[in-house]
Amino acid sequence: NPGMKARTAPKGKSFKDDIPAGEQEDPFAEHNKGKTIGDREDAYRAQRTKRMLSPERADPFADSTPAPELQTYSDVMVGQALDKEKKEVLEKIRKQKEEEATAKAEGKEDPETKKRRRDAMMKAAAEEKKSRSSAA
Repeated sequence: NPGMKARTAPKGKSFKDDIPAGEQEDPFAEHNKGKTIGDREDAYRAQRTKRMLSPERADPFADSTPAPELQTYSDVMVGQALDKEKKEVLEKIRKQKEEEATAKAEGKEDPETKKRRRDAMMKAAAEEKKSRSSAA
């Protein structure tokens, strides 16, 4: 369009002047929590770093008998199963102790005490029944 003049920005002012200088808040700070993948891992995925490395094993294709200190695959799997079972049992014991502590705090009766009392009552009833049958 020949009749239109070209438009230009004012000469004394720059667009950089509109941006305040100094330290600014990073708008993406909440998304840049961790710089590495390890920083962003949750507890479940971090377990892989705590896992035991595979121990040295016997060579199944060796001509000589393997050394007794070397483990076979089945030995390693049995060991892992035992470790897992031990962990589960310890967790059950911990939960049971917590439940007993909360029950005592709430004033509830200990289940073991109830069981002993019930057993004593059953024993007394059985003895009474025997004494009745022998008296008759």
